[in-house]
Amino acid sequence: MAVIPFIGRLSRGETLPEPALKPQGFEGANLPDADVISHPQTGADHEGASDAVGQRAFVIRYRDQAGQASQRRIVALEVFEAEGQVYLKARCLERQALRNFSVSKIEAIAHGVTGEDLGPPDEIFRQALSHPVRRSQSSRAPVRYALRALMTIARADGEVSDDELDVVEVFLEMALPEASEDEIAGLVEYAAGLAPSFETFLHAVDEVALADPKLAEIMAGAALTLAKAHGHVDADEADLVDDMAMILKAHRAPA
Repeated sequence: MAVIPFIGRLSRGETLPEPALKPQGFEGANLPDADVISHPQTGADHEGASDAVGQRAFVIRYRDQAGQASQRRIVALEVFEAEGQVYLKARCLERQALRNFSVSKIEAIAHGVTGEDLGPPDEIFRQALSHPVRRSQSSRAPVRYALRALMTIARADGEVSDDELDVVEVFLEMALPEASEDEIAGLVEYAAGLAPSFETFLHAVDEVALADPKLAEIMAGAALTLAKAHGHVDADEADLVDDMAMILKAHRAPA
């Protein structure tokens, strides 16, 4: 059996460093020697948690419990409440590790791709907690999972080009022929802010294959085009395309 490049490495317990994003205006992390960050007492599944900001890329200025300030590139996973406080669970790309950031200690937040200031962090994450987006509530869930898979491929080389976003737009037009121009534009903007991890790639492809085999085929075609969007094929992007093909082939195989 052929070895699936990324998924095979994950299954062997290897830790894959996530590609560092390159937002405008990011001058460096200025990390303390050691993080002093809260570890709220919660279960593995946070009751009432919201994934409205899940897999979105941000740059935050954070002041930890010891008063140490740092600037970090992060990928949000979920917002949850514990011990009377609101927390953001995220992957810190500077530490290449999961962190629970107290929202009250996030002093500033910017878009993880454009570097645009997004306003008061507290408002962003409390709104996400008040208006959670869950798989069962979203009629576009399979398409959003497909976007996560495609953006994992697009970001494998550490950046996303306009040509790659054009491929994503064409994918959406094929996947959602009834959608309005405004909805397509909104989904392209959503995709542009995504920074899915290699670890979520398998899950996203599985979700699409299980929910909509036709959509899965459209996604696979877009993945091939994405890998060639720069005029050459990046090795990591090609490996992820191969992973996707193997996963989809497994879903098509008779039980």
